[in-house]
Amino acid sequence: MKKKILWTIVVFWLVCLSMQAAENRGMASLQLTASASEAALGDAGVAWGSGLFSLQKNPALAVELQRSVGFTHAFWFEDVHINHVGVNTFYKNWALAFTMNVVNYGKLNRYDEYGAAIGEYQPMDLVYQATIARKILPAVSLGANMKALYEKIDVENSAGFAADFGLFYQSPVRGLDFAASVRNLGKMNKMRNEDLELPVAFSIGSAYSRTLANLDVTAVFEAGQYQSYEMLWKAGLQLGWQDMLFPRVGYQIGHDTISYSCGMGLKWKQIGVDYVFQPMEDFDSTHRIGLQYQF
Repeated sequence: MKKKILWTIVVFWLVCLSMQAAENRGMASLQLTASASEAALGDAGVAWGSGLFSLQKNPALAVELQRSVGFTHAFWFEDVHINHVGVNTFYKNWALAFTMNVVNYGKLNRYDEYGAAIGEYQPMDLVYQATIARKILPAVSLGANMKALYEKIDVENSAGFAADFGLFYQSPVRGLDFAASVRNLGKMNKMRNEDLELPVAFSIGSAYSRTLANLDVTAVFEAGQYQSYEMLWKAGLQLGWQDMLFPRVGYQIGHDTISYSCGMGLKWKQIGVDYVFQPMEDFDSTHRIGLQYQF
């Protein structure tokens, strides 16, 4: 069994390493973190997730979640607003989830050939995502996201599809998990007769959880390759107190505008609320709020 686990991990990672970087010109919003709790941990969520929006980073995590419905809203810089809504459940041995992501970039001025303002337009991105995952071995889970994509800029628009693939491994060491994912493999239609390349990315990481005194401590780590950046290195720490209060901090190295982040999670019975504050260099600070109900 150990050989099968090792073989699965090696094959998956070789697929990730084989990806060729391409110019990032379409659906840039696919690089934005959907989960508020993950964002508070420095976006280091490939091996750990507290809710259904963590599946954007790694669909294999679906097998570790409880049934839930959720919503997140991000107050991004300038007038950019990002909304996610979704639900996850189980059917026999399969974990399933469905989410929708709408990115509103605010109103922009439209100009004529002489530079005079002649009106406004409102760019947007829209993503419909279906997730499926299951355990293939007692310690190994695989998952996939299938995404329908739509992007509009002024009067031009483009549609396409993409897929994500994830792996999750529970090590023999109690509380220590490893994971990897490759994301945004797909194609967009041409816009203004130009090809649009999706922001292909892959990540590998780990998470370690244990109880110290009266606190549940979780540390997460992630390394990732994104088309818009060199390697990104991310780490985060969460403290849990009586399964009610969850302060979080995170830091990442290699990003052009984001370094540290912090946030708080509150849980009461089946209801969870998450908040994250994430400063951005040369832009306004961002705020995200997440709401989740488990059933």
